[in-house]
Amino acid sequence: MIDVLLDPNNPVMWLFIISLVAGAIAVISRPFSSYVKFVYPNAKYEAMGNPYLNQTSLQKLLETGSLQGFIEQLNNNKDYPIQGKNASEVQHQLDLLYVKTIEQMKNDNSKKMHSFYDTIIECHDLPIMKTVIKLKRKQKNIDESLIQQPISKKIKSYIERISNVEQEEFLQVLKDFGLPLNYIDLIKNEDTTDEEIDAQTDRFYMQQLHNVKVPYKCQQAKHLYIKRLIDIKSIELLLRAKQRKIPEEQCLNLFIDEGYEILEWKFKELAKADDITEIINMLEGTSYATMLKHVSDTSKTKSVQPYTDALSQYMLTIMKNISSQHYTTIGPSLRFIHSKETEITNLKIIAKGLSENMAADTIKPLLRLEDTK
Repeated sequence: MIDVLLDPNNPVMWLFIISLVAGAIAVISRPFSSYVKFVYPNAKYEAMGNPYLNQTSLQKLLETGSLQGFIEQLNNNKDYPIQGKNASEVQHQLDLLYVKTIEQMKNDNSKKMHSFYDTIIECHDLPIMKTVIKLKRKQKNIDESLIQQPISKKIKSYIERISNVEQEEFLQVLKDFGLPLNYIDLIKNEDTTDEEIDAQTDRFYMQQLHNVKVPYKCQQAKHLYIKRLIDIKSIELLLRAKQRKIPEEQCLNLFIDEGYEILEWKFKELAKADDITEIINMLEGTSYATMLKHVSDTSKTKSVQPYTDALSQYMLTIMKNISSQHYTTIGPSLRFIHSKETEITNLKIIAKGLSENMAADTIKPLLRLEDTK
């Protein structure tokens, strides 16, 4: 048998060699083909950049001194064609621009990435979805302007249904949306806090992101991104809970999932803290501690906002690292998405501030800047 395979005059030997070569090429080309698919989009996103995450560009917008001046200055950037007569219209235009960006990213990538980008757009609407659910649960009026804000067609459709149904049909709409039974039970319970609803809504969507399929070489970067998001959201939830003096038992209900550094045992430990200061002290040893300690030492307000702003700022650094670590696949895409959303947030803050004649020095601390080091 071996003699036959090694006989150069026997066609069986050449078929055997061709099969081996074809198999080797298939094994080698699979990961290579995954990398090639991201060469163009990665180069494109890096070339586009995110100008409204640096102090110089944002300062120019702040110095316009009015909403109209802001719009005119922004329109000098071909990627930001914005119109509007008031802050609300401008903010909506900016949200639509974010959707346009994500849709373009879908077109730049293979169909295997499309569901991921659709889920990213839905995640952008989470704050609105949470607000509407909490208002409906308390049988409060849902303003029409709030109903029109979602940029995801799916979420907008369900928010319209929620706002129009009778109270007894409200839970059925949530079931139709796909929210699990434990979420429905949470809504039914009169003792449920707003923070618990926020946490379980985040839990649902983190699971959605986890389940959405991407090319196999992108799984690690996506996993890291989700785990870091869970860390940030978990810390924010606990800070708000401690500010409101919510007891440990209910703080435990704020658990979303295990994050990158905030594992379940760590979350349970943080839930025992008496106040914000103790949470920050207990975070010693994590990458979040130094930044939060700095806020604690320098902030003159008792609000949680400076801490959440600092966490958002730090997330930009995290995304920069993810981009570097996973440069050949989805890393730069994830960074660009997060940076674009942060840019949009910065611009919406400036539009709102200028429309209310706020001083530039008052608006500036609310903005997130990318670390240039």
